[in-house]
Amino acid sequence: MLRALRDKRILITREENQSKPFADLVADLGGVPIVIPLLKITCRHYKGDPHLLEQLSNYQWIIFTSANGVHCFFEEFNSKTLNDTVKFAVVGHKTEMALKQYGTTASFVPSVYNAEVMAMEYMQEITINGPLLIVKGSRSRMVIQQAFSENDLAFDELVMYETTSNTENHLLLNNTLKQGSPDFITFTSPSTVEAFMECGCDRQVQQAQQLPCVCIGSTTEERARELGFVQILVPNQFTIEGMVEKIAHYIKEKG
Repeated sequence: MLRALRDKRILITREENQSKPFADLVADLGGVPIVIPLLKITCRHYKGDPHLLEQLSNYQWIIFTSANGVHCFFEEFNSKTLNDTVKFAVVGHKTEMALKQYGTTASFVPSVYNAEVMAMEYMQEITINGPLLIVKGSRSRMVIQQAFSENDLAFDELVMYETTSNTENHLLLNNTLKQGSPDFITFTSPSTVEAFMECGCDRQVQQAQQLPCVCIGSTTEERARELGFVQILVPNQFTIEGMVEKIAHYIKEKG
């Protein structure tokens, strides 16, 4: 795939700390990364029930819906406080890799990296005989919770990070779009699509909605379609590597 991206300008909108690996991958394959982080991720310090630390080891499963949730959880709670009986479920490969950084492994990973499949396969494959904890962000979707509730599964939720729009970069995005449209726009979560639409550059946004946009998975694709994007590409593998591969394939097909 040497120079598979052929000097195409690719807009990267994901959060700043996560954008560098994406940008490096684009550059390594001959693309031109345009990095404008449209989200901010801030870990939340737990201020709730003071006995939660003792209760964590009582959960049969702790379920992580993102790598951000893993990092913020283990920054707040030391893994040594958890019993060996606690098992972890993660939504996908990147979240699984984040978990390994803290010296533990996932006992459940769905076959497709999205919340709908995770909830379905988890309930089909796992015998649940203890309490469940879902670790999430402030703007996380409620897919897993809804599925659990419909199947009478009891669970607790723990919000470990805040996801907010990076309004400081709205002007930068506006100016960048005025100077010329990128060849591709990338979205790595529904929140990045929403943040893009909040930039206040209506004319440029309308033009951008006609460009190829690459969404990391089906939930992001759904949100992009709802908000007016019409030329949406979704990789087979819901990772940034899969996104880049999808772009390269599209370029090759279009010549």
